[in-house]
Amino acid sequence: MHRAIRRWCAIVWGYLTVKLNELINEHGEPSHVCLEFIREDFMGEKRKKKYENQSKEGRNEKKQALKDLRGRFGDSISDKIIEEY
Repeated sequence: MHRAIRRWCAIVWGYLTVKLNELINEHGEPSHVCLEFIREDFMGEKRKKKYENQSKEGRNEKKQALKDLRGRFGDSISDKIIEEY
């Protein structure tokens, strides 16, 4: 497992180095660099499935709330009111 992680890190580092050099050549040296990683890439299958289910439930709840508001107030309801709800 550790071998696979080290290999993945080496591949990612190589890719980042190439992309960063391309950006430096095009735009000049940056004052800082910020990296963001996708949470699901570091989850096991069980945790990833749980996260996906929670996300799906949240989306479904949001859709239902929007449907309830539209049914109650019609299409004239503002996005601000929807966000507050």
